Amino acid sequence: MKKCFYCGEYANTKDHIIPVSFYYNGGRKGKHLTAEYGKENLIDSCHECNCIANNKIFNNKYEKKDYIQERLKIKYRKIINSPFWSDEEINEMGRTLRKEIIIQQLARKWILNRLSHPVYLYPVIEFNRELEHFMNKEL
Repeated sequence: MKKCFYCGEYANTKDHIIPVSFYYNGGRKGKHLTAEYGKENLIDSCHECNCIANNKIFNNKYEKKDYIQERLKIKYRKIINSPFWSDEEINEMGRTLRKEIIIQQLARKWILNRLSHPVYLYPVIEFNRELEHFMNKEL
């Protein structure tokens, strides 16, 4: 399984470090790739990270990674800044609210993992186990 270079998620696309549009020459009808465009320009990426950088130029893949990480922080700031609830507090809540808070906390862990890539704050196996346990659990 390939991982996204930018966030560590499953890589389902290839990102062009230098966008393809900057390698085309010719007019609208006769566009073709110039010779210097090659495979070294491709990097494994998830769809979301690939779309974030869009058609912007960066000096290297690490500068592009920093840009994408900052955009992810902005996009998910509400989830990142959501309060942490202890198990005791969650158990005192009603069924529907408890379910929403558990989902919110799992989403927060997922986002924090993506933002800390390649160093994981939460082991991925543990995170997947928690999610599976929650989905199979009757609240």
